Amino acid sequence: IPLFISEVASSNGSNFQDEDGEYVDWIELYNDGEESISLQGFGLSDKKSLPKLWEFPDIQILPKSYLLVCASGKNRADEDGELHTNFKINSGGETIYLSDMEGKLISSVKIENTEFDKSYGYFKETMEYVAFSVPTPGKENNGERELRTRKTEELKVSHPAGYYDGTILLLFHVEF
Repeated sequence: IPLFISEVASSNGSNFQDEDGEYVDWIELYNDGEESISLQGFGLSDKKSLPKLWEFPDIQILPKSYLLVCASGKNRADEDGELHTNFKINSGGETIYLSDMEGKLISSVKIENTEFDKSYGYFKETMEYVAFSVPTPGKENNGERELRTRKTEELKVSHPAGYYDGTILLLFHVEF
C-alpha cells in the first residue's frame, strides 16, 4: 500500500487549529499511489499492541494527496468533518502506528522529543524522517529542517574483547 505517515506534530501551538479553535497534535498521512485508497477500518495508534486503537470511518484519500488527522483525544470519526483520534501524542517521544483493516502495520514513525511548534516528518530528498522547524500540515514537507544527531544509548557487540584464533564475524547492534 503506497500510504504512509508523512508528518507528525506533538506540541502544536500555532501551526494548525482544529474546528473547535484549539491547537491540537496532528498526524498527516500521504497517499503516494496513483489510485484513491479507502481508509475504512484502517487504524492509528500509539500502542503497538493495539494497532487499531482509533479506526478511520468510510473515507478516501486521493492519489498524491494528504490527509490530516487530529491527535486530540476527542475521538471523532465523522466522515464529513475533521478526524480526531482518541489519543494524544506524547511530546517527549513515542511511536505512532498506521495499520490496515486486518491490523497489519503499514507505516510507523518514532517521534523523538519534539520541541514546541515543530514537527517530525518524512523528507523526500534524503528519504528519512527529520525534525522540521516549520511544520507543513496538509502539504509537502519541504520546509526548514533541523539537523539532529541521535544519542547512542548502547552499543552491543557479538563477541567480547580479546584475541581470537582464526576469523570471526563481529556484529554490532546500536540502540537509540
